[in-house]
Amino acid sequence: MRILNYLNLSRNHLVGSIPSSISTMQSLTSVDFSYNNLLGLVPGTGQFSYFNYTSFLGNPDLCSPYLVPCKDGIANGTHQPHVKGSLTVVIGLLLCSIIFVVAAIIKARSLKKASESRAWKLTDLEYTPNKKIT
Repeated sequence: MRILNYLNLSRNHLVGSIPSSISTMQSLTSVDFSYNNLLGLVPGTGQFSYFNYTSFLGNPDLCSPYLVPCKDGIANGTHQPHVKGSLTVVIGLLLCSIIFVVAAIIKARSLKKASESRAWKLTDLEYTPNKKIT
């Protein structure tokens, strides 16, 4: 496309990075990439140097000087979104589950011991009516 003034790609579930070739489109006066699943560094050249942060809202894995600073690995294209955070959550849930199971086993054993100590014990009683106790 040679002449395009307004590009609205918001809320389209787009993934990947923003192609840097779009920044060479001289006729662009407004873009909206908001609320997608885009990642990586927002191009900072060409027309992109004129667009503000509202054009890129709702893309937690996008970074630029006016959005959020880029994390290690994002600027060079090796970023894998949310993998580290997801792994942390899974490990945390697994540890909580293990702790819960161990606590339940300990509680069950203590209840069993407590019930055994309070159990009725039957003994033989012998009744002898005319026997004197000395």
